[in-house]
Amino acid sequence: GAQLGAASVFRPSAVQPVRNGSKSSNTEVIHVDHIILGLGNPDDLHSRHSLGMRVVSNLRHDLRGTEWARDKALVAHSSIAKMPDGKTLLLLRSHQFMNENGRTAAKAVNKYLVTSHQLIIVQDELTLNPGEVGWREGGTDASGHKGVQSCINCLMTKEFTRLRVGIGHPGKGQVEEYVLAKPTQTERTAFSSAMRKAKHMLVERISPGLGDSLIKMPFPLAD
Repeated sequence: GAQLGAASVFRPSAVQPVRNGSKSSNTEVIHVDHIILGLGNPDDLHSRHSLGMRVVSNLRHDLRGTEWARDKALVAHSSIAKMPDGKTLLLLRSHQFMNENGRTAAKAVNKYLVTSHQLIIVQDELTLNPGEVGWREGGTDASGHKGVQSCINCLMTKEFTRLRVGIGHPGKGQVEEYVLAKPTQTERTAFSSAMRKAKHMLVERISPGLGDSLIKMPFPLAD
């Protein structure tokens, strides 16, 4: 695969918001090794469709990332998390609706001079049962997921990694209503287990061997 984290720099707006059009010559430039974007709708964190956002929100807690900061340049909330092995992660939750989440992905990749291979998208997945989590490597289609398709369109590449968190499938003709609804109590139990599994998989992917020491059970509510 591509070399990750090589010669990429991160400019400061995710840590210290900069007014549109303004430039500063003395702000800190931070190296970022990976960007993790949780897909979802910003006005409804607790629907099935926003499970990716909830995973990233909970990951911020576990990694003790900075408080969510509104980043106007990325149209997102952002947080910086430092790993014990020295890696730096940029965590993102877009302010755009799901079918425009890709704008945040593209702005982050372009502005902070990282490659799409350093981007991980966390998404809900209809074809996996609640509680199931799986990787989808770069180069694959969106399979009907509008948030993933937005990322492909805006990045103009399929070469980014996706972590898919299962929400189950309601049957033909019911998908839109199903994904926008809140999960059942049984699903919430499965989602809690899946979020922990997803966070562990993300940490192990980036910093092998650190998952067990860093990852905790999910918070009941994502902030």
